[in-house]
Amino acid sequence: MKAYWAVPSAGLLLALAACAPEFPSAEPGPSESSSSSAPTEPSPDPTRPSADELALAPGSLNLLVIGQPAPAPDDPRAMIVFDPEACVDPDFGIAPGDPAAGLWRAVPDYAGSDGAGLFGVAVGESGEVGAIQVIGPSTVPTTEGIVIGSTVTELLAAYPTITGPIDAVVSRLYVVDEGAGRLVFEVSWNDSAFEPYWLPDELDRVVVMTTHPTSVAPFAVWATDGGVGYCGV
Repeated sequence: MKAYWAVPSAGLLLALAACAPEFPSAEPGPSESSSSSAPTEPSPDPTRPSADELALAPGSLNLLVIGQPAPAPDDPRAMIVFDPEACVDPDFGIAPGDPAAGLWRAVPDYAGSDGAGLFGVAVGESGEVGAIQVIGPSTVPTTEGIVIGSTVTELLAAYPTITGPIDAVVSRLYVVDEGAGRLVFEVSWNDSAFEPYWLPDELDRVVVMTTHPTSVAPFAVWATDGGVGYCGV
């Protein structure tokens, strides 16, 4: 699977690992504002938030909101942009213009230390934002200050109403629901039924943070072929 942003190596993939649900990429279409004759309120801020202002919440990442249309290419506040050739790969038979050639990705303002985007995003076939995901080395925090590498103790203290854990294969999932938005924290964990996967100092730490609708069941990413913001190859 070809990714446009970096994911730490998970070693050998485990056959029993749960796969993430698909959030198929979609080419940009007309926004709701362009198809409506109703007047719109002028934006109080014509620019997008800075990288330092990003904060993940159940159902959103700043102006990027789950269930809302992806921004138009000329929107100065757009946090993502459609790259029609992001997934072009001759080795997989994907050429420019193919349906699978394009991908939504973070705008260059949100490039991380490794040059990849600070977050991944999935846009559904209907043109609405379906999921947003943060994985290391991204340092994007949640609104409550949790980042990749935070301990499970810090996580539970930051979110008193969090539910879980839900056991995956090499991780556990903790869930925060707020309205129609769900924020899922994936925490490193060694299942006693398998050979230890994580080193002792790597255990019980947040390794992935994903927000998506509450209608989507929580899913694990680590040691699977799943993830948000990937080319479908």
